[in-house]
Amino acid sequence: MVDELAMSGRMLQDIPLKYKLERVAKIAETLKKLGASENEIEEVCFTIYERVANDHMRRVLHSLRSSNSEKESLFEGLEEGKMDGWEKSRLEKFIKDNDLKKNKQTEELIRDLEYFLQK
Repeated sequence: MVDELAMSGRMLQDIPLKYKLERVAKIAETLKKLGASENEIEEVCFTIYERVANDHMRRVLHSLRSSNSEKESLFEGLEEGKMDGWEKSRLEKFIKDNDLKKNKQTEELIRDLEYFLQK
């Protein structure tokens, strides 16, 4: 059930990243209390973390697109998921190679992403 919710995009939607991470930790804690094995907990949390990371990367890319409206063609396919699954290193290369401007929101979202990836 958790996998289905996480993959559907409905789980933890529109919640700040910090609170998403706290919710996932709470889910893990609850599963442990219910007697789930470490492997089961890891599997469930991995699915949720993957979805959270992908959703957050989309937010970063949307913010970049807003800051670089003259380069909108670089973001072709964003809405269709063609940029899903990007790693932070790919994002950094994309920004550098295309000389993209970052606004305050973009910089904050990238800092949040760095924080998330350290967890």
